[in-house]
Amino acid sequence: MAYRSFLERISKQLNKHITVVINQNQFDALVSLVYDIGIKAFISDELLELINKEKLTEASGHFRRFNKYMKKPVYQLIKSRKLEIELFNSEIKGTHE
Repeated sequence: MAYRSFLERISKQLNKHITVVINQNQFDALVSLVYDIGIKAFISDELLELINKEKLTEASGHFRRFNKYMKKPVYQLIKSRKLEIELFNSEIKGTHE
């Protein structure tokens, strides 16, 4: 249950700081990223600014900035960021309007 409340807290914080409409995949990718790096790192990075300026393609490239630990690239972080970028850039499928 603690995990769920933590994700809910991240979601609320993201909703507070993101001022433009993004799709569910983009939001989910950001939740994953913020879970890993923390909200303070996210709100102080240019990534948030790019999202709020609706420069989403450029923003997705900024995920890679968070693939290091102690200034060294880490395979698992590289893999996680790659998956988050793919999710962020993917379209929502199966929706009916």
